[in-house]
Amino acid sequence: MKDTSKSNRALKMPRLSDDIKIDMRYDKTLVTKEGKKLYSYRSKRANIIVIHHTATTSTQRTRSAFMSRNASTHYEIDRDGIIYQYLSPIYYVAWHVAGFNYRSIGIDLTHPTGADFTLAQTKSLAKLLDMLCTAFGITKTVAPKTTQYFSYENGKDGKKHKRCLTLPTNEFGIYRHSNLAQTQCPDGAPIEEALNFQLRS
Repeated sequence: MKDTSKSNRALKMPRLSDDIKIDMRYDKTLVTKEGKKLYSYRSKRANIIVIHHTATTSTQRTRSAFMSRNASTHYEIDRDGIIYQYLSPIYYVAWHVAGFNYRSIGIDLTHPTGADFTLAQTKSLAKLLDMLCTAFGITKTVAPKTTQYFSYENGKDGKKHKRCLTLPTNEFGIYRHSNLAQTQCPDGAPIEEALNFQLRS
């Protein structure tokens, strides 16, 4: 059921600067597979941002990867700096980091594993982080790269189950995917560089 809480309805996204291109299509067919929604409705306001890299060479390949993994994200920043918004972070929960989806906003950077991130992506990430942190009241600090806020425990079924730990959201508002899951993602994404770039601009 769609969240109609006053706290969410009152949120308004600040406008990005004129030099940053953003595609605001809200085209949910991009996060729908065979009629099944690859997202859910938000019931709690997001209070963290999670950064990913796509391990793909293009946004088209990213969308194919989402379909194969039953995954989704709110934003993707292409190699040329164009920002694609697939879901509104105010109303929809993207499926990008198990256990933390309900409280987070997902940002993916189009990026083949091992390649360099582009300056255009860094600039757009800076602007997008500034917009989202302002709109949602999220702290503009990044969790330490090596800190993990999850663990795995053996269940009664003999399988390992992920246990999500409490996040210090008053201290950190921006997390790498690797902080919240067993992965190398986001493969050195320029998060600190983006925040420093934003401060200089």
